[in-house]
Amino acid sequence: FWYMIRRTTTSTLSSSAAASDGYKRQPKKPSSPVATGAPVAPGEEEEEVWPVETPSLARALRRAFWKRIAVGGMFRLLSDGSSFAFPFLLREFIKWMREPDGEVYVGFMWVIGIVGSNVMMSTCLNAASHHTTTGFTRMTTALPILIYDKVLTLAPDHGMTGHLTTLHASDSQRFFMVSLMFHGCWVSPLLLIGAAIALYIFVGVAGIVAVVVLLLTSPIQAILMAKLMGFRQDIVRVQDRRLAAVNEALQGIRIAKFMCWEERFEDRIREIREEEVAVMRSSQIYKTIVWFIAGLIPALTMIGVFILFYYLDGDVTTERVLPAMSMLNVIRIPVLLIPMSFASLIDVSIAMRRIQKFLMKPDITEYVQTDGEPGTLSVENVSVMPPLSGDIPILKNISMSVDKGSFTIIHGPTGCGKSTLVKCLIGESRLSSDSGAVKLSGSVAYISQEAWIMNATVQGNILMGLPLDEELYNRVVDACQLRDDYKQLPQGDQTEIGERGVNLSGGQKQRVAFARAAYSNRDIVIMDDPLSAVDAHVSRALVEDCILKLMAGKTRVLVTHQIQYLYHCQHVIEMGDRCINFAGEPPAELVRAAKEADRKAIEEEAVKRRDEEEAKKQEALERGSTDSTTDTQSNDDNDTTGAVALPAQNDDGATVIATQDPKTPKNKTLMTKEVTVIGGVSWKVYSWYATLGTFKWAVLTLFFGIVWRTSSVFGDLWLSWWSGKVKIFGRSYEDTEYMTYFSICVGAGVFLNALWQLFLAFFVLEVSKNSHHSMISRVLRAPTSFFDTTPMGRILNRFSKDMDNMDTTISESLRQILNMSLILIGTIAVVIYTSPFILVVIPVLMLMLRAVYNKYVTTVRNLKQLEATSRSPMMAVLNETLGGLSTIRAYAMSGHFRTTHIIRAQAAAVPPYCGRCCQRWLSFHTESIGNLALFVVVYMGALIITIGDGGLGITIPVISLAITYVTATTNAITFLTRTAAEFEAS
Repeated sequence: FWYMIRRTTTSTLSSSAAASDGYKRQPKKPSSPVATGAPVAPGEEEEEVWPVETPSLARALRRAFWKRIAVGGMFRLLSDGSSFAFPFLLREFIKWMREPDGEVYVGFMWVIGIVGSNVMMSTCLNAASHHTTTGFTRMTTALPILIYDKVLTLAPDHGMTGHLTTLHASDSQRFFMVSLMFHGCWVSPLLLIGAAIALYIFVGVAGIVAVVVLLLTSPIQAILMAKLMGFRQDIVRVQDRRLAAVNEALQGIRIAKFMCWEERFEDRIREIREEEVAVMRSSQIYKTIVWFIAGLIPALTMIGVFILFYYLDGDVTTERVLPAMSMLNVIRIPVLLIPMSFASLIDVSIAMRRIQKFLMKPDITEYVQTDGEPGTLSVENVSVMPPLSGDIPILKNISMSVDKGSFTIIHGPTGCGKSTLVKCLIGESRLSSDSGAVKLSGSVAYISQEAWIMNATVQGNILMGLPLDEELYNRVVDACQLRDDYKQLPQGDQTEIGERGVNLSGGQKQRVAFARAAYSNRDIVIMDDPLSAVDAHVSRALVEDCILKLMAGKTRVLVTHQIQYLYHCQHVIEMGDRCINFAGEPPAELVRAAKEADRKAIEEEAVKRRDEEEAKKQEALERGSTDSTTDTQSNDDNDTTGAVALPAQNDDGATVIATQDPKTPKNKTLMTKEVTVIGGVSWKVYSWYATLGTFKWAVLTLFFGIVWRTSSVFGDLWLSWWSGKVKIFGRSYEDTEYMTYFSICVGAGVFLNALWQLFLAFFVLEVSKNSHHSMISRVLRAPTSFFDTTPMGRILNRFSKDMDNMDTTISESLRQILNMSLILIGTIAVVIYTSPFILVVIPVLMLMLRAVYNKYVTTVRNLKQLEATSRSPMMAVLNETLGGLSTIRAYAMSGHFRTTHIIRAQAAAVPPYCGRCCQRWLSFHTESIGNLALFVVVYMGALIITIGDGGLGITIPVISLAITYVTATTNAITFLTRTAAEFEAS
């Protein structure tokens, strides 16, 4: 499916020159008669004509994945349509209960019908979720692959690392999250239409008025939800800045520690985080207002319906009021889903626009011409422009030619444009419009000025995807002076190099890069001043053994400021002020100067090594040491930044940097594996989460939540008492009194519901802010060994995806857990009040539910942990690619890295998809338990009507209310169980 999305988006997003008539022609074959203008033979088909379309990622995704999502939509429509059967079945059951001479078997048939409609609804809903999730999982897997493919073609110096991390980790994941709410956008309006018809049957014109009011107020919700888009954009914008700051701190962590800049980086990141939290707080306040209005509209509608029905009809009976209330509960779901669905679509639309904007960025211009004899290289009258913008060229009118198999040296003062010329040769520059041609024929190997190292073994860095040729490999290792390093590394060439080579010195990294270029056996080898990172004697060995001998016969271009090697080359290019001053064979005087410089360098190196030897011996004598092994030489590398060094003398007298901790077993890999905790979440974790928040917000949340649910339950009880004219505490009430108490309870419930959710949002924001501050403080103060052994993608994943979970997923899960728990407690209270005998059944149902929960939570916890650990390797590939994009493209290894990323992206998609499949398993079992509870309540209600209540005073209105509550709670049980398990896993 990733191939499908690439193919679709390529055809949709590619910019093409449109014909003047607005169409482009696609010939069937390049050599067809139609394409060449020849007459079409009889029976041959005309070429297809396609309209040119405006690039649209949404259209491309729809074309690729619409089938599965459409099937899910059909099942969703059947599921929601089944919910309409319950109110009518409940009405008939109430009529049967009111008939003293009703047949018993008829009542039990209605019992089976009520339970059967719920079973039908849950079955279709599970099928809808499965098909929709499958479609969106494929989409969610395709988008990171598409983003990564675009990264491989980005123009140089893009400066989008933090932005790309957000696109790749967070924005693409939002397509998976929207799968739960997607179909609610179009199913909800249809439900409102069906509810209008049903309400008209139950309560007449009052029902039509209710639905009309809901439809008229829906634009208000749309306007409010559109405002949330602005908040989301602001949050994402600040989030990009924060991730860019975190990435900058992690990339330069060694310099930051050396300069004691940890506090400066921390203060900067904290400042951006405070700004992000402030925007999220404003968003939460606004979201609470939206929830308040979304809850107020159906509440006022319910109050208005029954008051209007009373004044228009006056026949307030249980068989009309309770089914109408049940139908209003059905309406409440789509009314609540409308803002939730559109909120999810807003998030996805923002993410989609951001991704499409990134995909529409210009690709690198492929100006290098590859026709010609392999190994030749030439530049004809080329001017190089600044990378991003600007009209003043940084190199003017460059012309040069390199013969096949020759050795060319480019030299000149610092800042004259040597590296810019090299980037121009490998196709990584922006040329002026009037530039000539850059011709480079054959395969290319490239060594950058700062060596790019992959997070792999030493051998894996040298092979870089090529098969192992042991004879060639050994010759390369010897020529690149790596043999002695292998002796000191804990596992030789199988030693794992840390991310960006952090456990190697600068010189060791450059020698690995030399070995990679030599082993690749390319026609052309371009080296951008790689000798500056090694000492003089190592530099000489690399030139003589690797460049001159091992690479003999290859076209070699070396950038260097060291003139002592000029007498080895056949061609020299001298750079000046943004131009080439001289190009040709090295002059005789330059050759003499190079040989003299080489002689002096050899003498200086010999003197330096002799002085160091004497100093070491003198120091050993002063310490009273007679061990000759202390006579060690200086490093062969002048840059040991990033190495945890253990000096050891090799056979040639040069010190090799070993990076293994003496306490570390030799068979242990460098990079640590991500920790996977087995078992349940400890109460210490919950305690830690609670202590990060403010105590007052927690108390206010619980208090107002309990008061809200109590008010809601009493509102429904007053309505049921009103429909049956029930005496309360031995007193009869007027209709207006019933209406008054009912309206007060419902109205207060709406206000209290918004209040406790607002307090909870403040508590969660406090927790999220404090956890981020604690995490960034600990990471910046971690020892350097932590960064040597921890992939950068894993750390960035904590600050991007996992922190986004803290900000949104966990907070929303906590809100839903408290909401559903309070609803469930209220339902149990009403059911017990209606049928005290159910106390015998409730423990059995709770034990069944607990068994299902235990099995589900164990699975989903492990899947969540797998999801977290499986995303890190995918992020690591992206981060690694961004660090060596020019090298990857020069070696033409984009396909290899693309394949690696595809494999890891598909592996990252498996745990969330399996998690959704587990949700379907949970839904089936919990809804079966809920349907069993519904059967017990309805059956006991029918039994009480048949044989009597034994003097308990149980009335038909209260039995009907209990049935309505249990039906509404069936989905709540599933939702609560799933949310609680995912909250624990998160």
